[in-house]
Amino acid sequence: MKNDQPAVIARIRGGLGNQLFMYAMARRLAHANKAELVLDGATGFRGSNKYARQYMLDRFPIAGRLATRDEQRDPLHSLRRGLRKWWDKRKPLEQRQYIVDPGGIDKAIYDLKIVRPTTFEGYWQSEDWFNEIAADIRAECTPETPTDKDNQQSAQAIEQCTAVALHVRFFNDPSQTAQSQQVVDYYAKAIETLRERVANPTFFIFSDQPEKAREILNLDPTETYVIDHNSGDANAHLDLWLMSRCQHFITANSTFSWWGAWLGEKPDSIVVSPVFTAADAFLAWGLPGLIPKRWISVGS
Repeated sequence: MKNDQPAVIARIRGGLGNQLFMYAMARRLAHANKAELVLDGATGFRGSNKYARQYMLDRFPIAGRLATRDEQRDPLHSLRRGLRKWWDKRKPLEQRQYIVDPGGIDKAIYDLKIVRPTTFEGYWQSEDWFNEIAADIRAECTPETPTDKDNQQSAQAIEQCTAVALHVRFFNDPSQTAQSQQVVDYYAKAIETLRERVANPTFFIFSDQPEKAREILNLDPTETYVIDHNSGDANAHLDLWLMSRCQHFITANSTFSWWGAWLGEKPDSIVVSPVFTAADAFLAWGLPGLIPKRWISVGS
């Protein structure tokens, strides 16, 4: 790529939900500027990687291409990358080559004219960054239909009832969630809120630890399916595909279930999401604009 050609370079990192937000924001900005979309799927997964995340956008029919080593901005030198970000932050926005998420919608970034290769780093956690091309994002961020027996049978079960995708995330440490009364209270209120609006729901439980999720939810087994065959990050996109087949949604404090709900949302869908009010660093999540106003926010 020549330095005088406009390109949006998205530095991808984190779990699948965060990766989809990063892609969607960059995709819209590249589209608006008729710029090339480039995905750095390497540098964000080097060094500290607490949950052993990996690049997963290759499971989707996305646009764009992967970044070259030059476009990865010093892939082996995080200090130099940090200095570059520090230096660029002191320039006017239109002169920067490295732009970091300010935490919430910034109209100046949204309307930015891309005239050179420009790297974008951050979470960009709001549909407002990409609603302009929502139909394209839904098509490109929905995994291709799996053909294996387990997922096909689960999809058939979803289609034959009033299906609710219910997600519980344990963050690889079940003691933090399972013992949190806030979390238990949230799911009880979320389920009650949904029952008030939806007749005869069937709950499809998605979780990184499905059996522990069943325990804390305490739902009637006759109205519950536990999806436990897509284990591990490598198969997370398959759970996302199943989630998006459901009619209604109860999300966790997780961008993964945010995307399951957003991709599958229909005009009559009910989406319930959490708002944890206590000063708890583990439960706190999300940037301004993360939860769409049409969704129902339930406090613990």
